[in-house]
Amino acid sequence: MEGPGLGLQLQERRLPVNSVKQVLAQATEKFALRLFQNPQLQRITKLSLDRTGAWHQRECPLKARFVFSFVVAMGLFRNDSLQNLLTRLLEMERERSPEVCPRAVTPEAICKARKRLGARPLREGFELTTQRVRPRCWFGGLRVYALDGSKADLPDTPRNEGAFGRPTTPRGRAAFPQALLLGLVDVRTHRLKGASLHPGGMDERAASLPLLDRLGKRDLLLLDRGYAAAWYFHELDQREIPFAVRCKTGWKPRRISELKDGSWLVEGKGAPPTSASLRDNWKGPRTIRYCLRMIEYRVGDSPIIRILTNLLDPDLYPAKEIARLYAQRWEGELVFDEIKNHLATVTHGKLRTIFRSKSPEGVEQEAFGLLLSYNLVRETMVQAARRRKLDPLHLSFVGSLECIRRSLPRIHRVPHRRHRELIEQLLGDIAGQRICRPRRDVAYPRKKKRKMSNFGVKKPDHKAEPRTREVLILTDQDLWET
Repeated sequence: MEGPGLGLQLQERRLPVNSVKQVLAQATEKFALRLFQNPQLQRITKLSLDRTGAWHQRECPLKARFVFSFVVAMGLFRNDSLQNLLTRLLEMERERSPEVCPRAVTPEAICKARKRLGARPLREGFELTTQRVRPRCWFGGLRVYALDGSKADLPDTPRNEGAFGRPTTPRGRAAFPQALLLGLVDVRTHRLKGASLHPGGMDERAASLPLLDRLGKRDLLLLDRGYAAAWYFHELDQREIPFAVRCKTGWKPRRISELKDGSWLVEGKGAPPTSASLRDNWKGPRTIRYCLRMIEYRVGDSPIIRILTNLLDPDLYPAKEIARLYAQRWEGELVFDEIKNHLATVTHGKLRTIFRSKSPEGVEQEAFGLLLSYNLVRETMVQAARRRKLDPLHLSFVGSLECIRRSLPRIHRVPHRRHRELIEQLLGDIAGQRICRPRRDVAYPRKKKRKMSNFGVKKPDHKAEPRTREVLILTDQDLWET
């Protein structure tokens, strides 16, 4: 028996529909994942809903505060379906409100509640966590960040394809629409200082420009060679951001003078951006000239590595120290590995799409909910490492994530006065998740072992429903004729 239009199912005790709504409304009004009391997820939720005006406008069983926590939990429990995740959260609350029915809401009601909430509160909540990311100046008076991007597969729907696009391949179109996810990473803690979501075909350099506004004169930015362009150097110079970027060995700038540490002052010139999103609004010079410092080095028997930087003083920033520091750029790659392959991973047998939403609005909401949960996990790991005076990067992300997942139901069951005790136990458990062996430097080329599939390419007509599902038994005569 269901309530009209609300997708509510009565409990075994046959409570009236109004009672079911009231119980759920009371249970979800002040719900929060109590594990994250140190970063104060409850405070983040309230501020996000206040600033975006996304509080529930009518009396409904799934309150905005609860749905906010639900989207964050979607990143922590990626293997759970939406219905099973809701059951998991309501079972936590059942310890406080025994009349709460874990199966009181249908999947349709969950989707409608997510749509009512929208993506803006989750984006605002993620921005609140980035305000806590302010590392100390540890490299010559500079904080060090890495900027990188990664592609994420989306569910194959016309709306996602229209909003984010679908890449093309030599054999045709790709299997899924893709989104471009950019992240500005603190290399010492893996916390995200900023992130943005864009269509998959957008130029990565153009998409990263808004993230540069988060950096200042004391923030050193490490970039891969995909960002090496004269106009991008100009943008960084206008913002007075120190940077170190790898460039191709075929790039031949004019050498001006050799410095005492073996690096060179070089000058070069280039053209404005060619991407359609920037070309028409470009206000810089038509011929861009730059004067930078070039460092060439080799690691073992690797090919020559060439770095350009605007840190021109060899006394404050020796060439060898910058070369060693540049390896920290790999921390940005590892952040996307943790998000895509560990936090948002699914068990075998499911489509390995990072997001599960079938609409662009849902993808954006889910993306920032995932990034918010990642920053909360990383913030908890930083706190655990500081208690034991450890390096946060020496703690296992997978082990810490499992500790958090196990602790969520336990912390919800106990009275509020014991929360601090259990959180201290959790921080101790996370501090015990030390990586047994030291991290190895990257020593192998970035190559793929997976080869092209032997199966044919799936085409639109293959998605059509079969004309019949009836079973046809073949006789001996049928077999003989075939």
